[in-house]
Amino acid sequence: MVKLRYRWFAALLIAGAMTAAANAQETSDRLSAAVDAYEAVLPVPAQGLVTDWSHHALVFSAPSPGSPVLDDPRYWQQEIRRSLARNQEGIFVDAPILFDAKAKKQSKKIRRDWSVALGTGATVGAGQYPAKYSFSVTGTPSCSNDFVVFNTGLTGSGSQASIIAFNKLYAGASPACGTSGVPATYWQYNTGGRIITSVVLSLDGSQVAFVHSPTTGAASLVILKWKASATLVSPTGTIPSNYRSCTAPCMTTITFGNASADSLSSPFYVYSGTHADTIYVGDDAGFMHQFTGVFNGTPGEVTSSPWPAQNSVTKLSSPVYDSGSNEVLISAAYDGNNNGARIHETNAATGAVTNSAQLGPTGTGTPLTVAPPLVDSTAGMAYFFVANDSSNNSAVYQMPSSNVAATPTEITLGTGSTSGNEQFFGAFDNPYFSSTNGAKPTGGLWVCGNTGGNPTLYKVPITAGSPGSATTIKALTNHSATCSPVTEFFNSGSSVDWLFMSVTASGNLTGCTGACVYSFNINSTPSSNTAGLAATGGSSGIIVDNASTQTGASQVYYSTVPATTATGSAVQAAQSGL
Repeated sequence: MVKLRYRWFAALLIAGAMTAAANAQETSDRLSAAVDAYEAVLPVPAQGLVTDWSHHALVFSAPSPGSPVLDDPRYWQQEIRRSLARNQEGIFVDAPILFDAKAKKQSKKIRRDWSVALGTGATVGAGQYPAKYSFSVTGTPSCSNDFVVFNTGLTGSGSQASIIAFNKLYAGASPACGTSGVPATYWQYNTGGRIITSVVLSLDGSQVAFVHSPTTGAASLVILKWKASATLVSPTGTIPSNYRSCTAPCMTTITFGNASADSLSSPFYVYSGTHADTIYVGDDAGFMHQFTGVFNGTPGEVTSSPWPAQNSVTKLSSPVYDSGSNEVLISAAYDGNNNGARIHETNAATGAVTNSAQLGPTGTGTPLTVAPPLVDSTAGMAYFFVANDSSNNSAVYQMPSSNVAATPTEITLGTGSTSGNEQFFGAFDNPYFSSTNGAKPTGGLWVCGNTGGNPTLYKVPITAGSPGSATTIKALTNHSATCSPVTEFFNSGSSVDWLFMSVTASGNLTGCTGACVYSFNINSTPSSNTAGLAATGGSSGIIVDNASTQTGASQVYYSTVPATTATGSAVQAAQSGL
């Protein structure tokens, strides 16, 4: 029955029979079928829904019947999230305001539900993301079991957590969930190191993996079993062979085999298939690492040739494993001396590396960090974002994800940066995900570009899989600043497709000036943003959780990115215009 519903849903999806206007029974069937299909392709029973940085970097346009992405759990996670949105009447606690004509003149400021101090200078990091675990796969919010995890970017100590999780998240909920408008500390640990890149969660949420990045010396992969307790403690350390049986809270640490540092690369966890229970992560020396047995076996790094696999001689971004091509794609930073600014693919089976042409600056100049690639596994396309294409343009390149050496298509996004401002990746819109053209989707890619000037929102039209010239939507600031990655979220209950992003300074749009988080309604080409909220130093990457009609249960999460002398905060926000 599970497989029958799995294939029925795939066929229904391709046929386009399910739309945002479908009735409640149809949307319920869609969600139920997506959950069944998710469980059918998992190596372990589904116990919840994970949202982390990787769900922004690896996406899936609508597949054709028989497509290999139908066997990828991340595809079904995406479908569950988008089905949940279609299955609800509204997202945010004050969503009815969208339909109230008398409310049109109400404040356009985003309402911050809570903000919790993480420490002086604490931050998840620019371009990095918190991670969320939702206990119910079908979207019913849970006060006690749903939690969100923030790394702090600070070295752990007896008085400072390096990683912290909050539950009782839905402070505005009815009945009450949380105390005095703040969440509860679910657990917090001094892991003995510094975590400056995004964390990832196991499918059941009981384990966390992340990279320790010391200020000098070798990085290490850490795998942690947590235990609920608000008290700041240090987990018991154990060797990898004893980790599986250790009593929580406990952790094991595996130093990178080549003793390299890691200042940019977050781990990417593979849920299923030949490389299930594997983590890929890059390092600052240009090598890709492969760790196996991470959450379900005996953790360890593969160090026999060709692993770790050398992709570059410069710092690597976070990697993206594409199950459709069995390739791991990663971006290399530009080092200011004619090295880097490329995208690389490593074959997960053989370790063989294929390199793109140099797509960013050449010669000597200001070093330039690059974002992870954005991969559409269904369409077989990768997108590489650069703040300077060597012709002083911000740009995004499209190329086949199975052959990054192919000649790419370039789309410029305003002026390029000569000062090191980073170009983070963008997000596809709902028409793109809803397109029924199989591997040739039609829709839009929304990017915050113009890194050499005032950060500006652009739309890159995608027609039958091919990108066109970017359309300028709106400048977000009145002075040079840096823009965060773009996060998209569709809610058919209110028939709105939302974008979220932030700027580090000089924002001048509705609801906020200075360093701000902004939202846009992109149902049609917007003339301006919908709402804004102050965010010291801008925000980390932004994640969205439930699409729920339960009061206070649908939110966005991020951390601020303060100066080292200012307090950094974990933030949850919900608002009528977002």
